[in-house]
Amino acid sequence: MSETGGSDGAGAKQSLDEPKVAPNRRGSVFGLSMEPARFEVERPVEISPPRALFGSDLVVETLRELDIPFVAMKSHRSLGEFQDSLVNYLGNTRPQLLSCLDDDVALAIACGFAKVTGKAMAAAQASAGSAAEGSALAHAFHDQTPLLILHPVPQGQVAPPPSGFLLSDLRPGDAADARSAMLTAIRMAEAVPKGPVRVTLLQDSLRSSCVEPDVRRNLQRYRARVNNGAARKDVAELAAILLEAERPLILAGSVSRSDTGWKNRIILAEILGAHVCTNSQSAAAFPTDHPLFIGEECAGKAENADVILSLEWPDLSGVSYRLHHKRNPVATIVEVSADVSRKRAAANDGMSPTPSDVLIEADADSLVCDLIEEMRDICGPHQSARPVEKPAVPQPGSPAASLSRPLVSLALAEVLEGEAVTVATAPEDWDVERWTFRGPLDFLGAGSGGPAQAVGSALALIGRGRIALGVVEADTFLAEVTALWTAVHYRIPVLLVVVNDTSGVGTATYQRPIAKARARNAANAWIGHRIDSPGIDIRGIAESFGASGIRVDKGYTDLCAALEKALHQVCDGGVAIVDVRLPAVEIQEP
Repeated sequence: MSETGGSDGAGAKQSLDEPKVAPNRRGSVFGLSMEPARFEVERPVEISPPRALFGSDLVVETLRELDIPFVAMKSHRSLGEFQDSLVNYLGNTRPQLLSCLDDDVALAIACGFAKVTGKAMAAAQASAGSAAEGSALAHAFHDQTPLLILHPVPQGQVAPPPSGFLLSDLRPGDAADARSAMLTAIRMAEAVPKGPVRVTLLQDSLRSSCVEPDVRRNLQRYRARVNNGAARKDVAELAAILLEAERPLILAGSVSRSDTGWKNRIILAEILGAHVCTNSQSAAAFPTDHPLFIGEECAGKAENADVILSLEWPDLSGVSYRLHHKRNPVATIVEVSADVSRKRAAANDGMSPTPSDVLIEADADSLVCDLIEEMRDICGPHQSARPVEKPAVPQPGSPAASLSRPLVSLALAEVLEGEAVTVATAPEDWDVERWTFRGPLDFLGAGSGGPAQAVGSALALIGRGRIALGVVEADTFLAEVTALWTAVHYRIPVLLVVVNDTSGVGTATYQRPIAKARARNAANAWIGHRIDSPGIDIRGIAESFGASGIRVDKGYTDLCAALEKALHQVCDGGVAIVDVRLPAVEIQEP
């Protein structure tokens, strides 16, 4: 996906009619595996050596030394100091200012980027942003996604209250303290359990002059990976428990995107002959076509296990409750988490205490590696050959038949088969079991993001030979539609499939049980959920942002053809939106 029309580096020859381009202060080109031309749409001109340094200069210089690639931010006067320092001090390279049209969209893009890389991206916020359940900040917290949030406040203004969805909210007093706070923040954000950290900065400190930073310090040492390995004794005891188990079960939850960690989980499962469950709300953790994989959810599948090994499972307390109170009170539950002490439970994260039999506070990837080393000398792999029951594949029926959610999922699986695709986001109730995931970047989790997160993931995937796909509901798409402008502006290739449920049945599914429980008319569940009268032209909106818009009203064949066309456009570096309009269906009283 190479682009043309721009310089390949800071020292490239310029034409006479081309404006003078700002050099990188350290003489290097944009650091990631991306084409520099892609971002030259915002190259500053005629940059002079700084006569004085200001607090905001020190902040962005710290971001560069920490190798933060982007700062996502919207245009706002409270962020003016950041804009000036990024552009006129650093030349808008490393970090690059990523222009957004909304604070929450900027945060969601940073979240999507970090979900791929495992490293924090910065987002500068003009406001404190939404801290409600369902916000980008809450998703980042729940998904253990590292974020560095910079929020300037005027002198004398009350700083935003601490949020339960932040690991910490640091509030330095001046520019020198801000540098130290950012070093602390990046370490907190990227040490497991990862999460968002905010640095609230006083605007006066950003505007005041300051001294040259001490560049002799290697700030990368502040991003050093924390070794959260378990004690050798704990590893040996756990290995004995697992090897003695007759029906072990592994619950693979919010683990890393590491290729090594992925391979090690396969090795461990094969050594133990253990079945493996994953969680659709978390990113891919185990190959779904492996004989030992038994499903995306563990409900009803843990009752026969005699030992359950939880690797950062998001709702182990719920699993334990169902087993201990209903069907399997004798199962040995082993919980492995970097946060067994529940330091993150302040946000009501669903992380209530779990009646586990063995608690090991360690990084799941590190522990799995240690277990393999401990077991290899004892036994070899004895992988179970038990066949796995796959969900019934829906049949397309007539080529002109009405579309449904299962058929949309089937069409995506058919068209994208053989392509290196990353499913960046999907609706919470989406049937992901119809898709096959064979690597840690194939799926980043359902129900925790929209188009902005997909754009952020697509940004991180540039140069990796992968296609970023986002499947979103119409209301989520419309709420974050301004992310399209950022994607088109910076030529970030991404494919968005909008499930346009014109009858509101998809969302009303959650509404019907409430009415039924109250003995009221469930046929009214669509009210407040249907997007109609007037209908919204999603294709037209996409095209107004400069993206390619395709609308599909019915027909499996037409849908596959539309997806093929959109796929080619994305492979050519474009932004494509496929508006899949599901037929209106009247909700009948069950």
